[in-house]
Amino acid sequence: MIIRGFYDSVHKYFLVLAYIYIHDRAYQVNLMVDTGASVTALLDRDAIRIFGDRLGKLKKASKALVGIGGFADTYIVNNVKIALVDIMDPNTRYVIVLSRLFIVTHHKRFRGEEWKRVSQMPSLLGMDVLLRAKRVIFDFTRKPPIVEIEFP
Repeated sequence: MIIRGFYDSVHKYFLVLAYIYIHDRAYQVNLMVDTGASVTALLDRDAIRIFGDRLGKLKKASKALVGIGGFADTYIVNNVKIALVDIMDPNTRYVIVLSRLFIVTHHKRFRGEEWKRVSQMPSLLGMDVLLRAKRVIFDFTRKPPIVEIEFP
């Protein structure tokens, strides 16, 4: 099965459309394909949109993840279903369950212009998911470029 994502030419990164199911409710997010991220994580924009003032009630991670500008507030949501959606065929979905989804926030660390930049960063599709793939292809020969993630 191949899940194709898209290229954000403004920010220069590849994204995959996903639905994240938390407490049986689906939330649409764009996940940046990040081979440098060890885990899949919701960052500020999506974390605040999905959890709002409930962020502080989430389970704190035993160790904070290193985020933008150093360590970030890190929370964990257990057993989260994620459906990665093919942008060419929305009926094609690769569904996985992550034992831990990380919620990473920087809102207590940044203000003003820094916060504006940080809060626009997309959430991350990390190696905990990408290592399940047979291959990941970043195809710059296509116009616009695309990413293809092939799962067994």
